[in-house]
Amino acid sequence: MYNNIKRVFHKNLQKENLDKNLEKSVVHSRYMDFSQSIIVPEDETLTIAKFPPNRFSEKIGTHPDFTDDSLLPKTQYICSIFLDIKGSTRLALKYDLETVQKIKNAVLSTGIEIIRYFGGHIHRLQGDAIFAFTGHSKISKSDAIIQAINAASIIQYMNLNILKEYFENVLGVSSLKIRIGIDFGDDDEVLWSKYGIDDINEVTVTSLHADLSSKLQNKASANSIMIGENVFSYLQLPDDLLSDIYIKGNSEEKDYYIMKYKSFNYKMKNFDWSKYLERIAHFESYEGDFQMKCYYFSESEGWIPYYSEKALEKDTDIVYRIEASQLLLHKINSVEWTVSNSGIEASEEEELDYVVPKDAFSDEDIADFRCPRHTAFNGLHYMICKIKSEGNITKNKYFSLYVNDNDLSRSYLKKSELE
Repeated sequence: MYNNIKRVFHKNLQKENLDKNLEKSVVHSRYMDFSQSIIVPEDETLTIAKFPPNRFSEKIGTHPDFTDDSLLPKTQYICSIFLDIKGSTRLALKYDLETVQKIKNAVLSTGIEIIRYFGGHIHRLQGDAIFAFTGHSKISKSDAIIQAINAASIIQYMNLNILKEYFENVLGVSSLKIRIGIDFGDDDEVLWSKYGIDDINEVTVTSLHADLSSKLQNKASANSIMIGENVFSYLQLPDDLLSDIYIKGNSEEKDYYIMKYKSFNYKMKNFDWSKYLERIAHFESYEGDFQMKCYYFSESEGWIPYYSEKALEKDTDIVYRIEASQLLLHKINSVEWTVSNSGIEASEEEELDYVVPKDAFSDEDIADFRCPRHTAFNGLHYMICKIKSEGNITKNKYFSLYVNDNDLSRSYLKKSELE
């Protein structure tokens, strides 16, 4: 994310200027704008706030980029999401049909709302499953993958923290387990075309990686997310968010590949969505506590609040800042900023983890509890802020930030070749 070099900011980073931009920051609701199809009490205080809504598609079926079928067939990248309810086939053996419908619809409706909230498109409902896409012609590939990861993580969070209560306390049934698979296919690996005849047809994709999202879901354990090699390689995700899975029935043997065919050995990883959400500063913010915020500089718009919903370009000026009531700020004794980079580039430069040196801060930075940086390496990176305050209280705050160079990232993709 950052180069360990003191950088002179020429972007009007004076306190007055930044404060003025802070006043213009959008304050998002304490919980997402769900429809009435989802059973969420109106007074429920969810801590999912502050992921900005990014709706792209309002209908199921044909992807909005291809409603004009005269453009087809056409190749264009896509990130595919496959969500399935584990063990749903047996529900009809345990509950009456009306209850089974409410159970399935609660999960599917929640998944639909969240995927749409993060900019995704619902392609098809398949019984107890959702097949969806993120990505379209006007956003970057990295952002499409990030949208899929964020949506899948929030779906799992909602299932364990909100739907669980609805199932047990309202419907009187056992909570459900959800499995999600995500994979990414590049422009030359996804063909959009029409299948069928006459008025019985569908515009859909022909792609190994779209098919693999379903297979990845099937490999996932209960309430987990399985991602394909192109997903974690393209974004250069940190190793501690990824883990191998074990072959069922054998606790010693690991299962590394979702597909092995001749020279094409395509890896899969379990994605730790819970740890991921814990490291997004704005995911859980409590009133009366310290909060870490991040802002990036745009030549046209000035300082803009950053949420972990997209990737920033390299060489972007950013600033982190501790925000709280004046009462809390006056209690701070010291602040230490630690950079935790990930990815090939940061590793090659030997700048994976380091404490930001004191000479990187101006007097104004220190007084205003802020840390100026700039983006330098592909990957998902963290700023870790260690706050020591009165009473020997120490708090560590994480902030997750994506950086992506599309040209470089394409070299990370695993390509299949016809033989």
